[in-house]
Amino acid sequence: SPVFNVDHLKKYTSSPLEFGERETMPETRALKKESEEYEVETLVGHKFDKKTKKYQFLVRW
Repeated sequence: SPVFNVDHLKKYTSSPLEFGERETMPETRALKKESEEYEVETLVGHKFDKKTKKYQFLVRW
C-alpha cells in the first residue's frame, strides 16, 4: 500500500474560474490538529538521509 508523510497534506483550494466548475468530493476527514496523534502498528524500516541529516522511518499505521 502507498506510504506518505502527513506533512505533505495541505488544505483543499478550489480551482480557478478559468477551469470551470468541477464536482468536488465531500470532506472525509477534519483537518489535522496539532494535538492529533497517530498510533504506529509497526516500524517497517528506517534510513538516514545525508542531505537533511535526519532519519526517515517507514511505518505501518
